[in-house]
Amino acid sequence: MLALGLALGVVGCFDSGGDEQPPPVPLAALQVSWRITTYNLACDSVGLQSVRLELTGTGRTPFQRQVPCSQGSLLVQDLPAGPATLTLHGLDAADKTTYRTAAQALTLRADTTEVVGPLNLARLPATLHVDWAFANGLRCGSNGVEFVDLTIFDLDLQREVLPTTRYDCDVLTPPVLELAPGRLELIASGIGGGRALFADTESITLAAEQEASVLFRLQACPPGSAGTPGC
Repeated sequence: MLALGLALGVVGCFDSGGDEQPPPVPLAALQVSWRITTYNLACDSVGLQSVRLELTGTGRTPFQRQVPCSQGSLLVQDLPAGPATLTLHGLDAADKTTYRTAAQALTLRADTTEVVGPLNLARLPATLHVDWAFANGLRCGSNGVEFVDLTIFDLDLQREVLPTTRYDCDVLTPPVLELAPGRLELIASGIGGGRALFADTESITLAAEQEASVLFRLQACPPGSAGTPGC
């Protein structure tokens, strides 16, 4: 009887241990708002259909939620508390990312709603290689040109996206620029003796993550050409 009692006691100990449940995971909520660039553009004006929220982090199951871009904000509940990285993707009609926010580190606290935003959705940049030559076939020094001034306008936004920037005319490595996609007008001026002696204007349409190049063929500014772009 004593042996049986001891045996039952041991079984009972193992049974009580098996009934233990893991502690509940602390949960949090996240409210995020967004805008299209610092100019707060309308979603349809830049071709955005939806916004995808992406939440990642060490030891965290990646989480995604997609809503219409025009909604402007999103509340997500029942998220595991703890550190996380938040990124928003702006998607076009083909579900392709054309805008994105910078990745944002945050900490979700249990039983708390973390409010973030408005975050700026910026157009994914394109890469533009710029170079120049002279239409007369001569080099910079022979044309009396010391510098090349470059200015870039966004024709849709009607503003400068690259204020006038000066480069040495004989630069060994032509500039490589990261620019927001769009319809762009580029104006180059060959500067010598403090004034524009040569100029050229080029237009290009850049798509997100596209790599393109432009070669200016600088023409001599004719007399009385003050109104000519670049002269």
